[in-house]
Amino acid sequence: MFNPIRLALNKELAIGEGKNKRTIPFDAYETGKLQEGNSDPNSSSFDSLADFKVNESNGIAELRIPWALLNVKDPSQKEIMGDIWSKKGLESSEKIKGIQVGVVAVNKKSNDVEDTFPTQKKGELLLKDFYLYKWKNWEYPTFHERIKPSYFILQKTYGRLQAEE
Repeated sequence: MFNPIRLALNKELAIGEGKNKRTIPFDAYETGKLQEGNSDPNSSSFDSLADFKVNESNGIAELRIPWALLNVKDPSQKEIMGDIWSKKGLESSEKIKGIQVGVVAVNKKSNDVEDTFPTQKKGELLLKDFYLYKWKNWEYPTFHERIKPSYFILQKTYGRLQAEE
């Protein structure tokens, strides 16, 4: 069961008084809804907003989940949100070794479980069997620069403009 994760864009707001009073409703964006697409920048079907892609021909599934959806406060130090109901409240945090990963493939039509990773034992997935995704702590993130297609559009546009001093 998935619970939607929403980013509040604005709170409900009442403006004016009497007959002129109007209410702007609460508005939110569902950040937890993953978008299917191709995340390969060299592909003609590239989508920079893609979160997942399943390639049935080669049996590979790619998944990109933003740190915030995993409640990770600082991935460079493996710091996650702690128990917000404790005395520390929203300041609560914990350090982790990594993130445990499991996969369940479900038939869309029948809702039957077709396969799991790790393999079920007596119809159950045991947390101790899940894959532990680990990474090294860092001070400076690694990155790779690339020119986006819009660069050439802007280059052409600004190349036609005459600047005045």
